[in-house]
Amino acid sequence: MESFVVAIESRDNLPKIDVLVSKILETEIRQNDKSAVNDEKVFLTKSRKFGGKRFEHTRSNIICFKCGKAGHIRSQCRGFVAKENSSDKACCLFETKSQNRDMWLLDSGASSHMCMDKKFFNELEPKRQEIVLASGETIYAQGIGSVSLKTEFTNIKLHNVWYVPELTSNFFSIGKALKYGHTVKFSKNNAIMKTGKGENMLSAKLVGGVFVVKMALKKTAQKVNAIVETKQSVKWHERFGHVNMNDIRTLYNKKLVRGLNVTDIPNFQCMTCAMCKIHSLPFSGYGKVFSKNVLDLIHTDLCGPMRVKSLGGAFYFITFVDDFSRYVTVYFLKNKSDAFNAFKHFAVTAETQIGRKIKTVRSDNGREFTNMAFKNFCNEKGIVHQTSVGYTPQQNGVAERVNRTLTEMARCLLNGSGLNQYMWGEAINTAVYLRNRTVTKVLKDMTPYQVWYGKIPSVSHLKVFGCDVVSLKKGPHRGGKFDEKGIKLKFVGYAENSKGYRLYDPNKRNIVIARDCIFFENSFENFKEENRQKEEPFYERNVLSSSIDEVNVGNGDDGVVEEQIENGDDDEDVYSLDEDSDPVVARKRGRGRPKLIRDGGIGRPKKQYKEAEVLNFVGENPQTVNDALSSKEREHWKASMKSEFDSLTKNGTWVLVDRPKHKNVIGCRWVFTVKRKPSGEIEKFKARLVAQGCSQKPNIDYNETYAPVVRHSTIRLLLALAAKYKLLVNHVDVVAAYLNGDLAEEIYMTQPATFENRKNPDKVCKLRKPLYGLKQAGREWNKKVSEILTTMGFRRCQADSCVYIKRERGFTCLIGLVVNC
Repeated sequence: MESFVVAIESRDNLPKIDVLVSKILETEIRQNDKSAVNDEKVFLTKSRKFGGKRFEHTRSNIICFKCGKAGHIRSQCRGFVAKENSSDKACCLFETKSQNRDMWLLDSGASSHMCMDKKFFNELEPKRQEIVLASGETIYAQGIGSVSLKTEFTNIKLHNVWYVPELTSNFFSIGKALKYGHTVKFSKNNAIMKTGKGENMLSAKLVGGVFVVKMALKKTAQKVNAIVETKQSVKWHERFGHVNMNDIRTLYNKKLVRGLNVTDIPNFQCMTCAMCKIHSLPFSGYGKVFSKNVLDLIHTDLCGPMRVKSLGGAFYFITFVDDFSRYVTVYFLKNKSDAFNAFKHFAVTAETQIGRKIKTVRSDNGREFTNMAFKNFCNEKGIVHQTSVGYTPQQNGVAERVNRTLTEMARCLLNGSGLNQYMWGEAINTAVYLRNRTVTKVLKDMTPYQVWYGKIPSVSHLKVFGCDVVSLKKGPHRGGKFDEKGIKLKFVGYAENSKGYRLYDPNKRNIVIARDCIFFENSFENFKEENRQKEEPFYERNVLSSSIDEVNVGNGDDGVVEEQIENGDDDEDVYSLDEDSDPVVARKRGRGRPKLIRDGGIGRPKKQYKEAEVLNFVGENPQTVNDALSSKEREHWKASMKSEFDSLTKNGTWVLVDRPKHKNVIGCRWVFTVKRKPSGEIEKFKARLVAQGCSQKPNIDYNETYAPVVRHSTIRLLLALAAKYKLLVNHVDVVAAYLNGDLAEEIYMTQPATFENRKNPDKVCKLRKPLYGLKQAGREWNKKVSEILTTMGFRRCQADSCVYIKRERGFTCLIGLVVNC
């Protein structure tokens, strides 16, 4: 001990207190062991006195009582020591294998408590940590948490305990205990640990050269541990899109997938499943297989129109289910008539990938499947087309049941994540991806993916739908040296044709494919948006029938490549819902053609009107940029958009600035309208850029929004006065009226779709003038025009604040302000 003190005092930098205490304890233990051995040696060499005579024991005259040989005693006999040591080792090995889970070793060199058994943990946070053993070997901890134990004296709770499954024993850190004010007293064969108040905390016995504490798992900890296992199962239940727990249990027990890290799968009730999957009697015929090979029979069904247009602009989706493998493929459709093109694309793709021919396709009796084009295609390919009897969906039971399964999964995903309903496409796409990787009652110990592709899928990359994700910024979006390196997005699915995750950017309203991500599966930050549709980039897409997107759900790897996906139809790959889909709500149309009524009665329109209808027929007003640019009138819409954009930039409506931190940035969109003459002929194609004022925050982006509007009775009164007093009536249109106002608030807006600045794509528009769509735009315009008219000598009418009057030199001028957005 004296040499140890000298060594410590000679050091310039003293070690930390916990390290110093551990070293002192180690030195004391070694000193005791050494003194015990020395005492034994001294005892063996001591002289004994018999009758006052001195008799010296030497090695030559010592006889062993064990073997009878001279030169040693029984305790030093090789045979005895070897047998005794082998017995100790056997006991130690037995205890190591059978009882070590309840045994804790007091370790003065351990910097932290370490436990090898997960059942001891009340709570366990996954975390990887390198652990260096005394032998120099390196192992890794898999998590950290708290442990509740019961000693012979009391109950104790250890915090920040590392979970190290590779250990053969549990380790209790003496340094940690001393740091919290506890004391340890060592004796030859025992050790006692006491609290700072002097109360006994635990005792240890010396076994095989180490002090061992036997501590049992606290009963409450067992209950908490069961909760931990349930939480783990719930997490996988959510990752698999709220699939049946029996299916997950089958996947794990029969090793049908790789990467499913769960030890116990208890039964529990999921409120989301109960709310979204409650149903009536099941469809019949779903549990039977009518085919012998892949592509012998294909079940198909179409679902829609949906209440809300999807992020990619689809109102329908169609599914194709292989009867033999139950593998599902999905397409999104803008129009119901595109079902035939989807089937052609599926037939060519499936036959090429599988190497077999489709023999039979089964559908309902809908017109999208019974038209001449569908029949001719089946005849050319030699495909037998089977249809169900009218109003008998049970005869197409496989497709109907698949649709219900997908609908329930998508409904659970949306409700569980809090995402808006226009994300139904991404939810259906994810449901398809997950269903192809889970078991079905029809297949025995296999998944649809394995039957279709011939290999076991991996599920280690699955994440909870809708959770928060931080993705690494790359390319021109990285920013400066001291800018944030990540961007916060929403996880909405898995990429099909690349190794990546599908992430949704709520600010830009687009889908990003990314690889470098950090997932927060317990975080679901809500963002409020209206169910509005997404704008498309200013170019034509090369898509199937201008409306179809295929879903290839065969890629199950968890690697990813970052890529920006344009805001179009290919952001969804989806399936077919059916009777459980939302009720149809009429879609809003534009003005359309006016009713043509002949004077003197009702009859057929005049010939020139009828010709004008044929020559100037245009469908409903486009809802998105993609609709406009994929229509026959694309050149007109392009010219109108460019004219609007040039007008705004010429008037100095905004200035490009860097995206401010901690500021609200609103979006914008294009609104398309076909203006017509009274005869019904097209007058012009009008494209207007509108700010998305629904995302403005009160008291930050605006204060007051009230703007007076002239009453219809006032307009009729003005016209009646003009007729009575034979006044001259003029109509004046103020071009871009709202742009004439002054904006008091500081408002930032994203760059208009298809007109982003290529050199500065990350910058935003700082508005200098009110733009259509802003909540205060009408008020600012009214204030501006009122100021101008007042300076011109007009005064506001007290009965209607939108009427201005001026009398001068016997003339009277009346102005009625009519706002038409």
